[in-house]
Amino acid sequence: MLRGYEMDKTSKRLQKQNERDRRIEAMYRQHPEIKEIDDAIAANGHALLRAATGLAAETLMAGLQARQSLLLTQQRHLLLQAGLDLSIYEVSWDCPLCQDRGYVLPGQKCRCALRESAAEQLLHSGLAPLQLTQTFDNFSLEWYQEPQKYERILHTAQKFAQQVAQGTYAGNLMLYGAIGTGKTHLCSAIANHVLAAGGSVMYMKASRLFARLRSQMYGDNEGQREEDPMETLLQSDLLILDDLGTEKRTEFVEEQLFTLIDERIIRRKPWVISTNFSVDKLLNHYDERLTDRILGEAQRLRFDDVSIRRQKIQNSEGN
Repeated sequence: MLRGYEMDKTSKRLQKQNERDRRIEAMYRQHPEIKEIDDAIAANGHALLRAATGLAAETLMAGLQARQSLLLTQQRHLLLQAGLDLSIYEVSWDCPLCQDRGYVLPGQKCRCALRESAAEQLLHSGLAPLQLTQTFDNFSLEWYQEPQKYERILHTAQKFAQQVAQGTYAGNLMLYGAIGTGKTHLCSAIANHVLAAGGSVMYMKASRLFARLRSQMYGDNEGQREEDPMETLLQSDLLILDDLGTEKRTEFVEEQLFTLIDERIIRRKPWVISTNFSVDKLLNHYDERLTDRILGEAQRLRFDDVSIRRQKIQNSEGN
């Protein structure tokens, strides 16, 4: 059975071909003389094919070829008189390179398909408009009292993002510490790098994630429930869980969080967790088996500088 993407492409190709056929039929109704010459070209072409496969005499072949050349000249003349050209016989593909197949070779996606995939991934990534502008290039070190420390953190995040983008297992990251020190910006930069390479990213604020899972699993609207809402979170190339600890702590939340983190570890699917908690607060807040997974499987990047947001506010007030 064709996958959904391939079915969509097949349907689109048929639609484009049908549009071409309807265009030619409309031309024939208005210019029957063009249909007559096209029929003659087709009949002579079949005769040429039969002659070639039947090893016909050279004189017969030469006569058929001469007739085909004459017919084609007459066709172009009639089209010109009607204000048309040979493009009327062509399908108006959105992408002439792959003719809307999505692939240029078996297993090799066309540029158009890669662009479509990137746009689709971006649409479902969960990144807010501001976050789409947050990259490694504009992650400024000038606000930090220890710029060398945060330069090392930046390089670690860049290396992680590059490995995820290349499909290499990169482990996991935990960004933790003081509020307003650039953790979310760095999470966004990682996400944008992976998305730009064609990877899939799920970025979720912890509070929204568990509210969404609860609604999809136990909501009243049966028609809008996902068959397995957790599976989307497990299949993405990268999961970024921001502001861990802001969610309301319940047995449901802890169970879903453990399942999410543990299953992605088993599947070797990387994740990034951002939290304002210290390690000690994390240990006191969550169940031991969950903190064991998070702390034991992630490289920890500690942010303990002065709030960048507060510095920017103070600078603006000073001016």
